[in-house]
Amino acid sequence: MKNKFLLSIIIPTKDRQYYAAQTSKLMLDSIHDSRIEIIVQDNSILHQENKYFNFTDPRFKYFYVEDKMTVVDNFNLALNNSTGDYVCFIGDDDWVLPNIVELAEFMLRNSIDSIKPLVKVGYNWSNTSNVKTKLVPNLLTIENFNYKIRKINHSKGLKSLLFNGGQNYQKFDLAKVYHGITSRKIVDQIKIKYNTVFGGISPDIYSSTIVSLENQSNSYEIDFPFIISGVCSKSTSSDSTSGKHVGKIQNIPHFNGINGYEIDYRLPKIYSVETVWVDSLFKALIKTKNEYLIQTLFNFNIFNYYLIKNNKKYIINNFSDNKSYIKLSKNFTFFIYSLRVCFSKFISKLIKILNRILKYTIVKRDVLSIEIANNLILLNIDANKLRKSMVKFKK
Repeated sequence: MKNKFLLSIIIPTKDRQYYAAQTSKLMLDSIHDSRIEIIVQDNSILHQENKYFNFTDPRFKYFYVEDKMTVVDNFNLALNNSTGDYVCFIGDDDWVLPNIVELAEFMLRNSIDSIKPLVKVGYNWSNTSNVKTKLVPNLLTIENFNYKIRKINHSKGLKSLLFNGGQNYQKFDLAKVYHGITSRKIVDQIKIKYNTVFGGISPDIYSSTIVSLENQSNSYEIDFPFIISGVCSKSTSSDSTSGKHVGKIQNIPHFNGINGYEIDYRLPKIYSVETVWVDSLFKALIKTKNEYLIQTLFNFNIFNYYLIKNNKKYIINNFSDNKSYIKLSKNFTFFIYSLRVCFSKFISKLIKILNRILKYTIVKRDVLSIEIANNLILLNIDANKLRKSMVKFKK
């Protein structure tokens, strides 16, 4: 590998320059290594580089495109503007820890093509509080982590995702370009074969699927939070909680700048998290000539369960075929899936409560800035344990 940079940390953004600037500054100040580059790919309505991104650090690169484009196109353009041997995409309200450089070095030494962290740390920015979201502002949550590295089976993970109706893809054994690290070798292979790494209308699940199919045997997961998940008032996590991610399909924000896009014919024409994820999953499978997996493994019953459960009010009031969905919500299969999901959520909440009681989870309130949050996280990291885990690693 002959690239100038070992790692590219890539932040696509639109109309959220403040957050991208704050997280970029934090990473530039806390990562003291010349082998990283931070890419901000901005498609905001207003070009405000001088206001937000007046950085002199040569590791920082800012690109602005005024023309309207899709989220997916912005991601692909950001990737094309990066030069690192490894790439890591994050949201503009997320950031990475300095230890990410050691992980990239570890991947290079061991010829690893992708690695993803378990989601163990989260931070709510100061403006996340409102009645609908029920999110607590300035809240930092740190779950216990053990630094262990394990190989993941993408074939098994993809089958599990399909059986689960394409929902909650983050919990399955799949590669992650967004909120993970991926080698330049793999993304270049995909670009040669399929032109782009990101597609569909959800760049994260599309890229996760296509990279998992391309890299079947050289992917790992580490129980260490090298990426910190942030939530701000404008984030998609906040929108999902407040109910903004449901409506008419033609109003989907991902369609901004796109012409002639068609939602897969097997899906209802409803804008929701559920349909966005599954449509992008289907598009990746079709692109890679794996459509047979949809026909043989995809569980439409579970997909319909999540769709109805999370959007029932909208479906009843607005969807022309609502009677069939209401009828479906009353059948025995729906009832069984409902019990299953409720039981799973109950167990998950019980584990969270027990972890807090046993102090396996640290909850800090009134953490007023990401700088303070970052320092508190670093105090809970044992760098020696991380290094020992990497030394003991065997492929």
